[in-house]
Amino acid sequence: MILYDSNFKLLGISQSTLLLLGYSGFGSFLSRHSDISELFLSENGFFVQTDEHFIETIIKNQKAITTLIKTADNKAVEAIIHVDIFFQADIYENQYLVTLEVKNHQNLTKNKSVNSVAPYQKRESKLSTLPNIFEKEYKNSLEDIKNQKMKNMASGSQLNKEWLAYSAKKLDLDVELFNDLLVNLLVQANEQEEMLYESLLVGDKTQSSLILTTLRDSASTLNIRPLTRAIYNLENSDNNDISDKFREYKDIIMQINKITTKRD
Repeated sequence: MILYDSNFKLLGISQSTLLLLGYSGFGSFLSRHSDISELFLSENGFFVQTDEHFIETIIKNQKAITTLIKTADNKAVEAIIHVDIFFQADIYENQYLVTLEVKNHQNLTKNKSVNSVAPYQKRESKLSTLPNIFEKEYKNSLEDIKNQKMKNMASGSQLNKEWLAYSAKKLDLDVELFNDLLVNLLVQANEQEEMLYESLLVGDKTQSSLILTTLRDSASTLNIRPLTRAIYNLENSDNNDISDKFREYKDIIMQINKITTKRD
């Protein structure tokens, strides 16, 4: 079994598959290759990867592929490749579990041509065995991805649906309630937009400070760090960079607007 992330990056290979391919460990494989598709042999009748990743091809066509794979000991394995898709809740994304259905082993000089696409058949799911089949390298890779995603969501560097769900959970709020609070903030920001920009341009500190303080308090309560930073930058901007700072502020408002659901 072989595991890939949502961007088709190789995360781990089970020990049994590594031995089949002639490698002692995942580190040994990575020292020579970055993807299993690099082992696909260019033989008539067998699948050969082009610009499209083989996982993408399988998913798009809903059919397994048959390919010839070169092993480390200069042998060839004819295998049907299947892909299972599953959602990894810890990191809020899909991952792909690739399995090799070995048909036969052969010497590289005795390749036979077969159909490059085999009918896709439902098989018994192997996802229940997932936690036990990968080595330490896989666990470390998954943990790195999880930590980076959590860091991005905690900092609000990516304001998307994942951030919305994550932030609602961190604030111990129902997602719909958190969404409604964001909508209320947007209404408040939009109603004050013209007055805010005008007061900043004419240097009316009293008026601009009143509006920004209210917005900053709301952003801070909802843990929207990018908006809090943008408001702080507006409060401390001078005449030369008011327009740039205001555009940054508006960009954050637009990002929030894209991920919220409006209800009548």
